[in-house]
Amino acid sequence: MVQIVEHHDDDGDAATRPVESCSPPESVAAEEHKARGNACFARGEWEDAARHYTLALEAAPASTPEERKLDEDTIVERVRRRDRAVYLSNRAACRVKLGSHRQAEEDCTAAIAEDDTFVKAYLRRSAARERLDDLEGALADAERAAELEPGSHTQASTSAERLRPLVEAKREEMRAEMMAKLKSLGNSILGNFGLSTDNFKAEKDDATGSYNIQFVQNPSTK
Repeated sequence: MVQIVEHHDDDGDAATRPVESCSPPESVAAEEHKARGNACFARGEWEDAARHYTLALEAAPASTPEERKLDEDTIVERVRRRDRAVYLSNRAACRVKLGSHRQAEEDCTAAIAEDDTFVKAYLRRSAARERLDDLEGALADAERAAELEPGSHTQASTSAERLRPLVEAKREEMRAEMMAKLKSLGNSILGNFGLSTDNFKAEKDDATGSYNIQFVQNPSTK
C-alpha cells in the first residue's frame, strides 16, 4: 500500500503570510497562485491545483546559470530556489493524485535540483517511484529524507522502514530469476559433456556471503 504525502508546503498560508522583504517582486504573483493551488488541492481539484502551481512556476522563473553563479549565496537566491522547489513538489503531489507518476517523479527531481534539502520532495518522489515499481529508488529517497529529518517516528523513517522488506523481497525475486536463467544456460552447455548443473552444489558461506562450488559425481544418489 503506497502512502502518499498529503501535506502541502504552505509555510503559513500564502494568502496571509507576508512575502519576505528580500523576495523578488515576481514572488508576490507566484505566491498568489500557490495559495489558489492549495485551495484547489484541499477541495480535491487536482488538475486546477496543478495548473495554479504551474502558473506559480511561470511567475517565478528559474535563475539563469550566470545568475546562480553570482547570487548563489544571497538570501534572495535561496528564497527563489526554495519557493520553486515548493511549487514543483506541490504540483508533483497533484500528479500523483492524477496517476501521472512519471511526471510527478520529474517534478520532484526538479524540486530537489532547486533545493536538495527539501524533505517533502524526496518523500513525494519516493511515493511516485513506488507506484512506478522502482522500489530501490523509492527506498533511496525515503532514506535520504530520513537523514534530513532524523527521528524514529517521522514520515520519512516510517516510509523507509516499510520499504526495506519490499526491496529485499524484490532483490530475492530477481536473484531467483537470474539463477533460473543461469541454470538453464548451464544445462544447455554441460549437456554436451553428459553433465548438468545438478553436478555442482553451491554452499553459502554465512561469514562472507560468498558461495563455494562443489562437484557432485552422482547427484541423483545424494
